[in-house]
Amino acid sequence: MNTPVTSPVTPNITARYLRINPQIWQWFITLRFDVSGCQVTEHTGGRARFERKSVTLTEDMVSMHTVIPSMSAAGSVLDCALACHSQSTCMSFTYQITNGVQWCTGYSAWIVVPGPISLNMHAFVNQDVLDKYGYKEDEEAAILYNIIEVRKNQESASATCTTMYTRLIKVNTTSMMERINNIVAGYFVLKHDFRFYVSGVYRSSVWSYSGEADVINSNLWSTGNPDQGQGHCVMLTQTGLSSVDCQQQLFSICGN
Repeated sequence: MNTPVTSPVTPNITARYLRINPQIWQWFITLRFDVSGCQVTEHTGGRARFERKSVTLTEDMVSMHTVIPSMSAAGSVLDCALACHSQSTCMSFTYQITNGVQWCTGYSAWIVVPGPISLNMHAFVNQDVLDKYGYKEDEEAAILYNIIEVRKNQESASATCTTMYTRLIKVNTTSMMERINNIVAGYFVLKHDFRFYVSGVYRSSVWSYSGEADVINSNLWSTGNPDQGQGHCVMLTQTGLSSVDCQQQLFSICGN
């Protein structure tokens, strides 16, 4: 039989190992299975590992996510990294030279939008935290993403992303949507139940991204959507974005 059968574990559990214990069978034991969930890897050791990225620094990053205001660095990238590491909410930083003065700025979010490498600005992200929560980078779509394979309602899904230092992913272009669809299609179990919470909410007669004023582009919606009668939250499907009841138990995608 090739039809996936999903058996959710309720309540959710945290475990290092999983034991499969067949109770009955006919002729001989045979089984194919996959485990969906949220993988967390523990890291031990000292300082955080920051890695340089080729990026475009957006106004959104500067205006909404600055946690260490621009300060004169003490002459090295290491000093900037140490300053960021000392702040629990600092996930990335920039180190740049302006008029001969070296400046360091820390951010509470990731800077992963691909862009040309600037000769006078370097951007670094905390790679240890990315690895810990299983985030992946996709250069084709210019996204950092993490597919959460545990069904939750929209509020819980959003809270999960927050604990992992991101948010429900903001799908704002058709090319980005197509790329995410292709990524999900590579997961055998998930592609058979293709419904994921992403950023979006219906509020004050407008469909916009969660916590933002930006209206969701009409060409991103699937046929017959959006429809507030179906619910006031947003999910990604194979045919586009769709409105959904916020209490539905769905997989979700965190990201930038």
